[in-house]
Amino acid sequence: MVAASPYLVGTATFSNDEMSRNAILKGIDPAEEDAVSYLSDDIVEGDLFGLVLKEPHYSGR
Repeated sequence: MVAASPYLVGTATFSNDEMSRNAILKGIDPAEEDAVSYLSDDIVEGDLFGLVLKEPHYSGR
């Protein structure tokens, strides 16, 4: 093995009054991800760390 990076996978359903959609979500560790993928090469502006929320964000509903 050359490199490894932890991740979590889960499912979610997003819906409104008209429709719903299912999604598979994958959470990564930005500090480790470059060792196993080229994801950061595809980011045009910012970096992987910019995707991490500093504080939890919840909808007002």
